[in-house]
Amino acid sequence: MYIKLLYDNFIGWGWWFGLYEAVITKVLWAGYMDASGPGFGTVLGVGFIEFPVLVLFWHPIFSFILPILSYEIISGETLVSHQKVLQRNKAKSFLIWMALFGVSLFVAMGNAFDVGQVWLSLGGSYVLVLIFAMLRKRGSLLQFCFKNKYFILGCVYLVALYAWSGFNILPERFPDKVVPYVTILVSYIGVGVLFWRSKKNSIEVVSKVEGQYTVRDLILWGVGMIGFCSVASLTPNLVYTLLPIFYIGMALGGVILFLKSAWQSVRETNSTIG
Repeated sequence: MYIKLLYDNFIGWGWWFGLYEAVITKVLWAGYMDASGPGFGTVLGVGFIEFPVLVLFWHPIFSFILPILSYEIISGETLVSHQKVLQRNKAKSFLIWMALFGVSLFVAMGNAFDVGQVWLSLGGSYVLVLIFAMLRKRGSLLQFCFKNKYFILGCVYLVALYAWSGFNILPERFPDKVVPYVTILVSYIGVGVLFWRSKKNSIEVVSKVEGQYTVRDLILWGVGMIGFCSVASLTPNLVYTLLPIFYIGMALGGVILFLKSAWQSVRETNSTIG
């Protein structure tokens, strides 16, 4: 079986998915719900800081990469291309704990610094993890490789969802100029071009080896997240002080991630031509 399943293509799916922040939530055009507009203004009609944070970083990492890697840790098997990613080392572990701390700031603020709401929010996420832990008993990681017809059905569903949500959720936040729409359309096309130019790879699943992250690490991270979020909920002043640092860091990380993936796609194309 062959599919465009490079590590960076998962990031590409995150970019594509993250663009819903324009069509459905309109955050890329009008800023966050409690804001009067994008925090640092707009460039070509989209939020200067919101776009790299949400589209280039948040959704690729937290909607695709981390869930997939977490399932691989739980299942005991991994894609060959992810073996190095799951290999444990001190620098990587430090970055993971820093990321958890940074996310806890957003979780606390998003739940109005209410510890009870924070725990409920985390609890919902942990229930999903448990569901996937049970799914691992039903088959291999390859069970998530769907045939083309199911992929097409999924795309049709998403288009219908976007259309309905766009006109029924805060329609007053739609921009009244053409440029913002063109920017988002070009973004969709750009991600599609990167997919088209990327190299097809066979799906190879292997058993996890010694030295990689384990379920024990996932449990420690989950407990640590509860602790970080609880402390953040009790210290709103600290959160407001640190949040801009992590937010700008995510924007820079998103830009770096995009440039790295785009460059890799270009190199793959050139090597194929050569």
